[in-house]
Amino acid sequence: MKKSGVKNEKYVSLNRILTMIVVVAYIVFLLLLFWMDSILVVNYRREGKAEKRQQVSDCADMLNEHLGKIEELLYDIYAYNQDFRNLNGSQADLGEFNSVYEINYIMSNKVSLYHWINGYMLSYHRNEKWRYHFEGNDVGLDRAEEMKRFVTDQIRDGKACGQVVTRFDKETYCFTFYSKENVSVCGVYDLSKSISSYTRNLKSGGEVLLAIDGRVYGMGDGTDDEPAEGIPVPTDGRTDCFEEKIGTDEYFGKRVGSTDLWVIYKSPITIFTFMNVIHMLLFLLTFSTLIIAGFVYRYIRKNILLPLRRLVETMNEISEGNWDSACSHDSRLEEIRRVNEAFHVMVSEIKKQKILSYEQIIEKQKAQMQYLQLQLKPHFYLNGLKTLNMLAMEGDTEKTQDLIMHLSYHLRYLLQVNRTLVPLASEIEYTKNYADIQLKMYGRDIVIDWDVRGEVENISVPTLCIQTFVENSFKYAMPDGERNGLEITVRIYGLETQDGKFIDITVRDNGVGYPLHILEEINADSKEESVSVGINNLKRRCLFIYGGREEYNFYNSDGAVSEIVLPCDRG
Repeated sequence: MKKSGVKNEKYVSLNRILTMIVVVAYIVFLLLLFWMDSILVVNYRREGKAEKRQQVSDCADMLNEHLGKIEELLYDIYAYNQDFRNLNGSQADLGEFNSVYEINYIMSNKVSLYHWINGYMLSYHRNEKWRYHFEGNDVGLDRAEEMKRFVTDQIRDGKACGQVVTRFDKETYCFTFYSKENVSVCGVYDLSKSISSYTRNLKSGGEVLLAIDGRVYGMGDGTDDEPAEGIPVPTDGRTDCFEEKIGTDEYFGKRVGSTDLWVIYKSPITIFTFMNVIHMLLFLLTFSTLIIAGFVYRYIRKNILLPLRRLVETMNEISEGNWDSACSHDSRLEEIRRVNEAFHVMVSEIKKQKILSYEQIIEKQKAQMQYLQLQLKPHFYLNGLKTLNMLAMEGDTEKTQDLIMHLSYHLRYLLQVNRTLVPLASEIEYTKNYADIQLKMYGRDIVIDWDVRGEVENISVPTLCIQTFVENSFKYAMPDGERNGLEITVRIYGLETQDGKFIDITVRDNGVGYPLHILEEINADSKEESVSVGINNLKRRCLFIYGGREEYNFYNSDGAVSEIVLPCDRG
């Protein structure tokens, strides 16, 4: 009958609860930190890219503004300056000198006053005569001659105006020119100088490059003359900006106005590209929680989880019969120590009661085993006495003495009731003695083949574990009075399995085999009242000794086969 008000409760492990609480809390905390760090890093990265885009855009706008002012200045001279017109026509040397002087005055003042133009070049008298002026006289005669040849080549192409970017050694210039038949004026803009000046004011570092006709050049000191390779500068004329990551560098490009000139900002990719010092400290704090969590978990595991686990394992071992198992008191928590101490006191008291109970059971089993061992077969010994009497009447003293020695050894072995286990060698010797008695008493033609493999003769086995099966062969092998031609094979060898070491004993004869009712009986559980007293007595004794770890197998195969597998250690 079920008690009212009692519900089936599902229990959970305290170890599991504590572990899950710590793990879940730490994961949530770690995810929050990573989420915050990731947002800061993403925003920092986005702002960094926006700043670099703005820098390259400002540089391109600056260059475009300067080039526009130069173009505007040159166009005013080309379209509205009377001296420029006079130079294009034929005039006396004095008039030509005055016109050149006036244009030179205007252009020199512009070069000296404004940073958006670095020099000018004026060609006249069918482009055979030249006048030029450069800021601070930075351009030497050789460079000036190169520039004159370059501008002359541009004018010869028949262009009335134009804007061309070219590079001399490591310096890049933009030439803006307006030309009539006999006269032309050209403004010179030093791109390298302007960009170098702009780069010095950059806060984020990096390097500003120029791209001309798909070729990219550096502007810094020591830059090689060879163009930078692998930078995909758009050449379709429709794209005004681009971003690319090549190797360990990032490139941000912007077209200068509607020209083919590109300004490219090259920024090396480092850890500071993605985060600043504050972000690094936050990530360091995040990962330091791993160490802190490790110490916290180690403390909880050492002082709570492991002591509780050991306590549970000790309980399981005790429930399996290992009463010598002990739980250590290595926790610093007072509650855990008190639980352990109370548990040990309880186990000690139970162990005392268990020992008393075991002693009573052992005494009872010992008495029962002694009874089983002393279940002698009277007819066997009566037949032995009859045989002795017959030999005495015949006066065969030698055979009489020999039979008496065999019978006395047989009885002495059986009456050792204090020994439940004997060496295998003793059991083999006893069985051979039993076979000799059978031969002398009944005159049977008996052949016993012993097949003992390995070093097993010193292994302890129950008494009569071989003789019982040999006796059954004598009993069932040759029915109807047939006494000759009995062959018995005894095979013994050791086994090693995952459960330990065992010894396998198999007795096989060449008789007619076990009767079916006998096979059913001996393969079933042993009974106190049965026909096969010897086999059932052996099975009960083995049950006392090994606790059910032994195994049996009885069957017929060209005779009776009896097999028993015994552990090499007691259970």
